[in-house]
Amino acid sequence: METSSELPQDIKAQLAPVPSGSTAGAISPTVRMEYLGTPTEIIVSGLLGILLLMVTCGLAYPWIIAGAQRYYFSRIRIHTPSGVITPEFTGTGFLCFVEVFLSAILVGLTFGIYGPWYVANVLRYFLNNSHAKDAAGNRYRLQYTGKGGELFVPMIVNSLLTSITFGIYGAWAACDMRKRFYEKTSILKNDEEIGKLDFVGTGGGLVGTFLLGSFLSVITCGLYLPWFQVAMEKFFMKNTGVYIGGRRYRGDFTGTGGELLMLMLQAILVPLTFGLYLFWIFTKQNRFFVEKTSFQAE
Repeated sequence: METSSELPQDIKAQLAPVPSGSTAGAISPTVRMEYLGTPTEIIVSGLLGILLLMVTCGLAYPWIIAGAQRYYFSRIRIHTPSGVITPEFTGTGFLCFVEVFLSAILVGLTFGIYGPWYVANVLRYFLNNSHAKDAAGNRYRLQYTGKGGELFVPMIVNSLLTSITFGIYGAWAACDMRKRFYEKTSILKNDEEIGKLDFVGTGGGLVGTFLLGSFLSVITCGLYLPWFQVAMEKFFMKNTGVYIGGRRYRGDFTGTGGELLMLMLQAILVPLTFGLYLFWIFTKQNRFFVEKTSFQAE
């Protein structure tokens, strides 16, 4: 795996700052990501995590989730025109246990009524603990300020309409909820707000991809699923915007269904290696989704 100092020349060219005095036709700044994780780094911790799950009857799961998220963030590098940014996840296992897993119990006890508050808790845990820092020592983080009460009516309406339309309205529901999540998420630099997230996708733009992908996945007995997943990823990324310093960066995803299929087919090696190859699959899929994602300045 190439390190950030050994990026291919074509990527270096796109990441280079635009010279002063350049014309309006110059290449817009691009933000790309790199994944440095290796399967050998997670074999021991992965096997230990499985053992802890067995010994604790699943109670260790929140701590395993938090640890996995910390590792995942630590192996990502965000290459921007002004330098490299290193993500960091600060969530703890105890906080995950309280906000994610204990609150999930309330969903069942309230027959689903607590669902919107649970969703808000989960988003707050994962987003508010997503930090990053640059070479100059500046610290960045996401901040989600949404409340469960704000999601209560939209979630009921979306669920009801999706049910009575036999799932077709799900495309509109997915876009509506994502937009609501993004509207409540801001980007902070040294605890000062400098940007926000934005989603412009519509149900009308997604429904064709959603219905066709669902239909083809069924008639191909699941073989079309990699292409369906990639098509959904492309839609959501292309309709995602990040506003920073008065400039909007539009998301993009360049992975293909064929590439994802090749990764999925490697699952046949898992039983042949007594489960150990699962760590290679995790690593390859992480690299696929991270490195095929980019943001282009508009």
